[in-house]
This record gives sequence, C-alpha cells and structure tokens, in this order.
Amino acid sequence: MLGKSWLDEATSATQWMALAISMTITIALAYALSRVTEAKIRPVRGALRDFVDGLSRRSRRAVGACRSPRFSVRRPAFWPSWPAAPLALRGGPQGAYAALALSSMVLAPSLDGTDVIFSPRLEVLRLNQGRTALFLPQETADPLLIFLHPATGSASDSLRFSGFAEAARRRGVSIAFAESRGGFWRYFGANGADDTEDEAYILELRETLVARGLGSRGVFVAGFSNGALLAVQAACRHPGLFQGVGLISAGMPAALGNECRTLPTRVVIVSGAADPVFPVAGGVGRYPMLGSFWALDRFRTFLLSDRRCARFDQTRLNATRSVSARSVIVEQAAQCEREGVSQLFRVVSGGHEPYNEDTWRRLWGSEGLFLAPELIIKAFVTATNLGVEQKSSNLEIGAIASKR
Repeated sequence: MLGKSWLDEATSATQWMALAISMTITIALAYALSRVTEAKIRPVRGALRDFVDGLSRRSRRAVGACRSPRFSVRRPAFWPSWPAAPLALRGGPQGAYAALALSSMVLAPSLDGTDVIFSPRLEVLRLNQGRTALFLPQETADPLLIFLHPATGSASDSLRFSGFAEAARRRGVSIAFAESRGGFWRYFGANGADDTEDEAYILELRETLVARGLGSRGVFVAGFSNGALLAVQAACRHPGLFQGVGLISAGMPAALGNECRTLPTRVVIVSGAADPVFPVAGGVGRYPMLGSFWALDRFRTFLLSDRRCARFDQTRLNATRSVSARSVIVEQAAQCEREGVSQLFRVVSGGHEPYNEDTWRRLWGSEGLFLAPELIIKAFVTATNLGVEQKSSNLEIGAIASKR
C-alpha cells in the first residue's frame, strides 16, 4: 500500500536486518571520524560560535525592549535547517557523532527501498567496451524495463532514489538501470551531432537480457531528463524492439522528430508546465547545447496520428499534500484504432523535476503524492483491452495519485 509510513513497510526480518547493519556501520564510522577530527574542529567551532553570538547580541540591541530568553538562540534565522548543523557545532565529538547518526537516519531510504538495495538478486551486468548496468530481476521472467538516469546521474543513484526499483518490484517487472559514460547520454541533436554509441549500448543491454528469457511480455524503456532523450531515440529508431516508452521531464528532439515515423503503442510523458530546460512551448530551453525540441502540442498531434486516435480526453488530479505536484493535468488518447496507451501528465507549476522534488516526503509516507514511476509502469503492464483499459486506467490513476 503506497500510503504507509516507512515503519509500516517493514514486512520481513531481512529488511530490518539490512537497515540495522547500514545504521550500525554509519554510526561507527561517524564516531571514529568525530574522535579523529575533534582537535581540528574545535577552533572552527569556537569561531563560528563567537560569530553567531555576535549576531545574537546585535539582534537583541536592535529589538531594544524585547528581552525574551528566546532571543539568546545560538543560530541566526538564515542558518541551514539541516538537523546536523547545530549538533556538530556544539557537541564536540559526541555532537558530531550524534549529528552524523541523525543524518544517517534522515538519509536512509524507506525499508522497502532498503530491501531493494540489499537484494541478493541485484546483479552487475558487464557488456562490451567496459560498459555496465545494474539489474534487478523478479521471480517472473517478464516484463522488462530499462531505465536511463538523468545527466550527472548514475545507475546506482537511480536504483536508490528514482522510485522505479520499488515500483517495478510491486508490479513484478524486472528492471535494468543503464549507466552512461561521463554522466551524459549522447543522442541525436545534442550539439548538432548524431553519436550512436549510447544507442548501441541500450540495444546490447536489451539483447543481453532478452537472451536470458526476459521480456516475453514486453520490453520497455524509460528515462528522466537527458536519459529520456535517448529513450525516445531508441524507441523511434527501433519501435519493434520496445513495446513502450516513458519520458520524464523531456521532449522530442527536433532533429530526431524529423525522422521518427512511429513509436511503440504505449507512451507516457510526464512534464512540468514551467520546465525551463524543456519548455512546453518547444524550441531551445535553458541549455542551447541540448538542441531544439518539439512543442508539447506537436508531440500530442504526433501521438494522435500514430495510433489513429480521435482526441485526448483531459482530467485533473489534485494531490493536496504534495509540495510540487499540487495539481496534475492528465490527458489520455481516446477512440484509437491501434491498441495501446498514450498518456500525458502535466504538473501545474512543476519545474524540471515535477515529481522528484517530493522524494523525501514519499519516503516518510506523505499522502497525496504524484508518483511518476508508479503511473508509468502501470501503463506499461496493464492489459490493453481498449474498452476496459480507459475506464480502469482513469480509476487507478485517481487512486494512486490522490487516495493514498
């Protein structure tokens, strides 16, 4: 159940053991570090304390008549709210120890995610030219999803923080987290070039896993930001090899769109209405090196034509407890001749990370969050009976996004 707190998600002794080991190691390292660095921290801590006390005294003089004891607080209003800062400044080695221990608790993923990270099934796939990928198989051999991380990201970051590992496990989907070279995926249109090395890597990764018997119920590819650009390139150029493509915070590169004739029958696009990197209006965004992109309206028209659909039906979801996803406009293709799913989720006032800004709130069990990984994977694996699909899809979307 998606709305549980992280304590309620512990369903096995393995999950608790993994978290306990992680916390124990972190606390031990924090204590050792605090003892070693105490002599070096003391003068810095003293200087910072004097600085903060000076600000406090000036504040008291400024307010004059206000003599409340609360004005003797040790930190000014602009001090970072991170809980480790006051502890590290004031507590000596014990303070640093407690600060890092507290940090480890805040940084620890949900127990559900810990179970994924420490899964004995996690594999490192080694491909040609020294390329690698992380792979989490499920008990069933299919379906298969390949996820591409954003620029400056990595496969391990995506495994831990994207939410796709947990969503894939809940849906029984085997998932591979691809790894770029240098933290950036090369695609057609970046700097005006057409470097196909990364595209060939994705195809090799797919073939390696299919050769093991995976993907008989579909092979899907999805990506976030820069990763989504390569995902849509692979889907455009090899539509017969992928049954679905998911794009988060990305668009169709104009250079690629000119040659793209069709896409897989299942397409899910998640975008922020105020994304400065890939503007909804199209053209060149914040980073000119990325090239020019289609407007969302043009992409919508392409999808209607590709599946020969009559229109997009529009609904609105309200995620009242979400920081960034307060309202989501959902568009779903209707009356299509070709089976499949075409969905667009546009986060009102959402930026370049329309759902990922809520990652930590999701880990602590906040309700009403808009979770792109859940919706994308659901669209990939749901049966595609046209009459039933649209009714059940609308119901499930509402349940996932606003009833947890």
